[in-house]
Amino acid sequence: MKILMMKKPIAQACLLAGLLVAPISWAETSTMMSGMECQAGDANCMNHEGMNHENMDHGQMDHSMMNQGEMLHEGMNHEGMNHEGMNHEGMNHEGMNHENMDHGQMDHSMMNQGEMLHEGMNHEGMNHEGMNHENMDHGQMDHSSMQVQGGSAPTNARDPNAYSGGYTLTSGPYARKGPRQLHFADEHRFSALMIDNLELSRHDGDTSQRLSGEYWYGTTWERAVVQFDGERQDGATDAELGVYWRHALTAFWNTQLGVRHDSSDDLDRNWVGVGFQGLAPYWFESQAMLFVGKQGVTQLELEAEYDLLFTQRWILGLDGALTATGKRDPEGAFGQGLNSTQFGARLRYEFSRRFAPYFGVERSHHYGGTAGILGERASTEWVLGVKAWL
Repeated sequence: MKILMMKKPIAQACLLAGLLVAPISWAETSTMMSGMECQAGDANCMNHEGMNHENMDHGQMDHSMMNQGEMLHEGMNHEGMNHEGMNHEGMNHEGMNHENMDHGQMDHSMMNQGEMLHEGMNHEGMNHEGMNHENMDHGQMDHSSMQVQGGSAPTNARDPNAYSGGYTLTSGPYARKGPRQLHFADEHRFSALMIDNLELSRHDGDTSQRLSGEYWYGTTWERAVVQFDGERQDGATDAELGVYWRHALTAFWNTQLGVRHDSSDDLDRNWVGVGFQGLAPYWFESQAMLFVGKQGVTQLELEAEYDLLFTQRWILGLDGALTATGKRDPEGAFGQGLNSTQFGARLRYEFSRRFAPYFGVERSHHYGGTAGILGERASTEWVLGVKAWL
C-alpha cells in the first residue's frame, strides 16, 4: 500500500507530461510522415516552402549530381538567397526550362562575365521572347575580360586585291608618278570617250549611218564636254557638234553651258545653250537644254534614257527625245511649237562594260509645220550597231 502511494504522483506526472508533449510530437510526426510519402530522390514531391535558406552556404554545396531538368522551379522563391559564393562550374544547365523565369528581376551586377566559360553552354533551346530587360543594369556589368574579335586576319582570308587586276594605289596605269600617289579621284583629271550609237539604220529601203556620243575631260566637279551626233543618208550629211562646260551642282546633277553648231548640206547654224544633265530618280539618265539662235529663234530639247536589265549582260536600252521651238524658223527648217518626238528600244549584249553590240527599232513623229516641211508625219527605222566607251 505504501509502495502504491509513492508511485501515484509519478504516474500523474508522466500522464501530464504525455498530454503536453503529445500534440507537438503528433504535428512533427505528421510532417515527417508527409515527407516520407515521397520517394527517395524525388525533388518534385518535396515541399520547400517552410525552409529558411538565409544562413545556408551554397558555395560549399556540390550540385553536380542534381538533375536540374526535372525540378519544378515555379513555386520556389530565390529572393533571399545569396549566390555570390556559389560555384556553377559543375552544374549542367542543358535541361533547365527558363520559359517561366523572369530574368528582368534578377540582379546581374555582381556577376563577373569575364570569368564565365560560355564554350560548353548550349543556348539553342532557350526562349528569350519572354525575357524583360527593362530593369537590368548593363552599366554595372564587367566586360573587360571578354575577348572580342581582332588581331591578324586568318590565313584563308580573301585577298583585298583579288579583283583589281593586279593594280594598287601605288602601281599600275592609274597611279601618279612621284612621292604623292592617288588618294582621291577628284584631285586629278581624267577623260573618257563614250560612243552611244555607231549604227546602221534601214527606213523605206534606204540605209543610213549614224554616229553619236561625247568626250569629256576634267575632274569630278568641272569638265569640258564635246557632244557629237551625225547621220549620213543618200550622200547627204546632217551633224551637230556641241562644246559645253559641265559643273557638278549636286551628287546627281550637272549644269551645262556652251555652244552648238548644226551643219547640213543646205544650212549651217550656231546656238548658245544652257541646261542641266544628270541622273533622275528611278535611274533615268536625263538632259534638258535650251538653245538660242539668230533672229531670236529658241529651241528646247529634252532627252531621257533608261536601262532595263534582264541579266547582267542582256540589257534593253530605252530612250526618248522631244524637240520644240518658240517661233517658226526664218530659214524654213522647222515650224513653231512641238516639232518632233522620238522613241527607241535597243537590246544589247555586253561582252564587257566597254563593248556591247545591239539591235533595235526607233520610231519618230513630226508635228505641225515641221511635218509639212519634211513631208511626213511618222517613220520607223530598224537599227543595228555597237555601244562602246574608251
